[in-house]
Amino acid sequence: MSGTIVRAGAIMAGTLALVPHAISRVAAQPATETEQVIVTGARSVAEQYQLPTTTEGVTIEQLRDSVNVVNTEDALKYLPSVLVRKRHIGDTQSPMSTRTSGVGASARSLIYADGALISALIGNNNTFASPRWGTVAPDTIERIDILYGPFAAQYAGNSIGAVVEITTRMPEAFVATAHARVGWQEFDQYGTDASYPAYELSALMGDRAGRFAWRASLNHLYSRSQPLAYATAIRPNTPSTAGLPVTGAFDDFNRTAQPIAVLGAGGLERQIQDNVSFKGTYDISPAVQAFYSINLFHNDDRANVETYLRDGAGTPV
Repeated sequence: MSGTIVRAGAIMAGTLALVPHAISRVAAQPATETEQVIVTGARSVAEQYQLPTTTEGVTIEQLRDSVNVVNTEDALKYLPSVLVRKRHIGDTQSPMSTRTSGVGASARSLIYADGALISALIGNNNTFASPRWGTVAPDTIERIDILYGPFAAQYAGNSIGAVVEITTRMPEAFVATAHARVGWQEFDQYGTDASYPAYELSALMGDRAGRFAWRASLNHLYSRSQPLAYATAIRPNTPSTAGLPVTGAFDDFNRTAQPIAVLGAGGLERQIQDNVSFKGTYDISPAVQAFYSINLFHNDDRANVETYLRDGAGTPV
């Protein structure tokens, strides 16, 4: 037993003897400066304001890798539990639906772009109450977050469906980009057989000088849509002998299984959209920023119809 104690004491003594020696060697070395490392990362809206809600988000890097974003609403395409009813490229009647609110209840969700509301607080329909997606140029997006509601008083009662927060990006150095996107659709149904092209041209430029940063963008979109509706009539059991005899209608059944005649196509839209935006920011302090943003969105939408009916001479009716 005494031998064991002696060995343990010898090991401890040796260890204590080495520690001062190691310290003296370190102290003898000259002091070196460590290179400063700055780690940055984009936080979601829920993380910034510590909101107790379920969220999902997508960054510009993820959008570039996995989503073909022609219009801003395309960025929501693969996010869970949300759907944007987009009928064609450039559609201005694109309401958003969630698990609790359908496309006919667009006012139950809030959509913001840099804190500015671009959705309607009233008007549950799919026309003029639809969100103004076109006021945000796709090239300016930094990230998009969806907060699934309802949640805290951070937002108004319309957040019962969801809240979409679109954050636009500001340059850290001089940047200039340009894009050209082209789409082509072939459509053939009933008496409509045509091609519907679409193209978009966009440019963005910005820079930063110390605390001040600016960004300007320009987008131009041209698109044509497939028929958005059809004109129909219930087929009577006994055709009438009155009126002008016509041909060209297509026999079909409606959703209630009633026999109908498809008379023509409607909602053939041709849209020309232009978006010009400018944003400037000034960093007052690391926690406070002032910014000014201005945007002009112009939409020229013309809708036509196409009749399938012809009289005896072959003239459209």
